[in-house]
Amino acid sequence: MAEPEPTVEVVPQESEPVIIEVTPVEDKPEPQLAEEVVIAELEPTEEIVSEDTETIDETTTADIESVDETTKEEYPIIVKISHYNPNLGGPNCASFVNGECKSKMSNGERWQDYWGKNDTIACPFELPFGTEIELDGNVYTCRDRGGAIIVTDEGFYWIDILAESVPYRYGELREARIVHIP
Repeated sequence: MAEPEPTVEVVPQESEPVIIEVTPVEDKPEPQLAEEVVIAELEPTEEIVSEDTETIDETTTADIESVDETTKEEYPIIVKISHYNPNLGGPNCASFVNGECKSKMSNGERWQDYWGKNDTIACPFELPFGTEIELDGNVYTCRDRGGAIIVTDEGFYWIDILAESVPYRYGELREARIVHIP
């Protein structure tokens, strides 16, 4: 067993150098194994009473903010919005030849097949292709990626909407919800 580290306390003294006092930590006794295990039969309770005497229904406490991990559906997120137009070239298109975007989306599909439908987004790698996000009544499907399309340190999901224009300012934060993850 390793020796416990001592506790160090710095005690400043007036007009004298700082004195450091070292106090050794006492060894804690090793836990002893019980020779016999006794399982008590408890009566089920219907409510839990917190210290401030509020009554909490036991069935709801386990369900607060839970997500069904088998379907991973229907939960709120905050999105940070931008949009891209491959017709413009530049950062909107990886392969722009003779005034035309030849690139496909990251999932391999042609962006032209979704142009004007207002239903396609580039989303962070944390969300698989086919993930559906509802934003202001529209459902967008993740079909593309982008170098700046990430989950921020604050937990916001950048989404880049495939469209000529959108009714959002660049970087605008909005509440959205994931409605389906394949």
